[in-house]
Amino acid sequence: MKQLNSTAWASGDGQLTSVAQVIPARPMLAELPRNSEAHEFASFGGIFSALRQRWILMTAFVAAGAALAVTLAFSQAKVYEAKASIEINSPNGDYLNSRTLDPSSNADILIEPYLQTQLRLIQSDSLLVRVAAKTNLADRPEFRGGASKPIPTREKLLEKIHDRLTVRLFGQTRILEILFQAQDPALAARFANTLASEFAEQSLERRVSGTRHTAESLAGQVDELRATLEKSEAQLEDFVRRNQRTSIPEKEDVADARLRQLQSALSTAQDARIAEQSRYQLARATAAAQENGLLDSDTLRAYRARQTELRQKLAEAARIFKPGHYKVQQIQAELTEVQNAMDRERGLSLERLRGAYESAQLREDALKSDFESQARLVNGQTVLDVRYTALRHEVDTNRVLYESTRQKFREANISSASQANTVQLLDSAAQPELPIKPNKRMYGAIGLFGGGFLGLLTVLLVEGKDRRIKSPDHAAQSLRSPMLGAIPSAPWALTDNARPALPMRPTSGQTAAVQGHGEQLEALLKMRRNPAVANAYRSVLASLLYSPQCERRPQVIAITSAEAGEGRTNLACNLALSLAEAGRNVLLVDADSENPRLHDIFGVPNDYGYYDLVATAPQERTREIIDSIYVTAMPGLLFLPAGRSGHGTTLVDNLRVAELMMLLRSEYDAVIVDVPPVLRSANARGLARQADGVAFVIRANRVPVEVASKALQQLSSDGVKVLGTVLNDWEPEGLTLAS
Repeated sequence: MKQLNSTAWASGDGQLTSVAQVIPARPMLAELPRNSEAHEFASFGGIFSALRQRWILMTAFVAAGAALAVTLAFSQAKVYEAKASIEINSPNGDYLNSRTLDPSSNADILIEPYLQTQLRLIQSDSLLVRVAAKTNLADRPEFRGGASKPIPTREKLLEKIHDRLTVRLFGQTRILEILFQAQDPALAARFANTLASEFAEQSLERRVSGTRHTAESLAGQVDELRATLEKSEAQLEDFVRRNQRTSIPEKEDVADARLRQLQSALSTAQDARIAEQSRYQLARATAAAQENGLLDSDTLRAYRARQTELRQKLAEAARIFKPGHYKVQQIQAELTEVQNAMDRERGLSLERLRGAYESAQLREDALKSDFESQARLVNGQTVLDVRYTALRHEVDTNRVLYESTRQKFREANISSASQANTVQLLDSAAQPELPIKPNKRMYGAIGLFGGGFLGLLTVLLVEGKDRRIKSPDHAAQSLRSPMLGAIPSAPWALTDNARPALPMRPTSGQTAAVQGHGEQLEALLKMRRNPAVANAYRSVLASLLYSPQCERRPQVIAITSAEAGEGRTNLACNLALSLAEAGRNVLLVDADSENPRLHDIFGVPNDYGYYDLVATAPQERTREIIDSIYVTAMPGLLFLPAGRSGHGTTLVDNLRVAELMMLLRSEYDAVIVDVPPVLRSANARGLARQADGVAFVIRANRVPVEVASKALQQLSSDGVKVLGTVLNDWEPEGLTLAS
């Protein structure tokens, strides 16, 4: 047995503690920050982590976007904008009755439509073409598309003008703002001022032209009305001359008076006939007559009172006597007589109403006949009067129309000569000094935002296609294997090129000591002083010892991975140290036939070890084991190197491996075996079968899901009991490692 001495063991006070104190009763993975999603990329923290890992790509996109935006901004021509403002006044109230002449001038009532109309007129194609001609826009290179380009067509020129022209109302006022953009600041100001002046001139021309047109129209109407008046006067004079009648007689003759009397009497007779006819027709309906009392009389009222009295007596007799009693029958007979008398009286009343109706009808017919006869007599006398009245009325009407139209014609002539312009120039456009385009700040902001957005999309796409295992949740759900724990990344993690200590070769049959230990072991012990890292390894150990897949605590635990460089050796060392701290007698075995490294960590030679023992005959194995195992300065921790005989040896299902493991089980409380990668060495699967359970190590952000799944599938097909996976070198969000 060989002894490893250490000048200073960095495990604390060196006192042994109980298993319950060192190894938690359940896995402690929950102490580390975890993402809530199956893939840390799905959370904001995952996105931030992805951006942090690919910051160069993100920075490149942002820089490219900003550079492109700045290039575009400086490559574009400068554009200047000039602004002029005008005031739109309503037409003069009712100056010289202009509102009567032109109803459209009622701008006080229709101010909003009036302003919208002016807004459309100032942007009319005819006005813009006129302004373009005065400012020679067609000869400007920016409107031609280049100095060598032909003169643009009217449509093309108008399209470019509309693109550069903006006319808008200033708030709730009557002020119009005219804004025009051009590469030449002088041209921009000149076009805006020219448009304002041309619009004012056009507005005045339109008003004067409208008033002049009204005056011309009224002049024609005056001529027509004069001719009509002269014609009507001539007709009146001719009628008077032929009939010798100059006016209607003031005294009415007897025939006219008689006609009016008959007309009044006929009207009265018709009203009386209608009333009698209505009473008679209404009385014919018995129910209506009873309700309205049209047939009522003193006799009927007396009968009705007697009928009511008899009905009361009948009701009293019916309560005392039976229906066949003579008193009851006597009262019923009297009621029948009264009812018959009432019916006879109603018939007589109806006949009286019919007689009154027929009498009124005869009187109406007689008066109607007399009226018609008298009307024929009077008509012959009034024809001449009616004709004279019509001719006289026509002359008077034509004279009034002629005089009023002639007055409007005079007012229109005066109004057309004294029109005020409704468009006033408030502010002329000054030549702008600073361009409004290109907006370099806006371009820069868009470039930065666009580049950042494209960079973010690119990072998301790259991360979305990245199949490497990144988090404990990702590993658990992708591999469908229990998660034993996660080892956080530390800046002092072991490296393959750390310089080992200089060992001393032990002599055969003696307990040899190796002075000191390697730099890698120093790094390992320093890393274990970090609470987060130490707790992570203890959590993994607890998960292994209390795994539900084992009926009892596993004694031989194999540590393997899919590929090399996953952290198997590091995990094996820390698990062995944790068990030794708990007071266990632990043997750490380096069974990595491909790349053994534990002897470098402990600073011992690898001349003889595990694979040499496998090749040794069973009867000699006990002595060889004693000579090959190193006792470390950590109480309870022993180490067995790999040895030189294992390089390239195929030991899958080797019976001697099983025999050696049985021997080690009997000597030690726990055996931690560093097994080579599953996909790199055929030895791994055979060695794993001899263990009570296997811990499968995965380095975060390195191993693809497919590779890890393939390795786990091979172990499962060989009947190996995989206790779970350990995620190594994980960088959880929010975890700070103190030195």
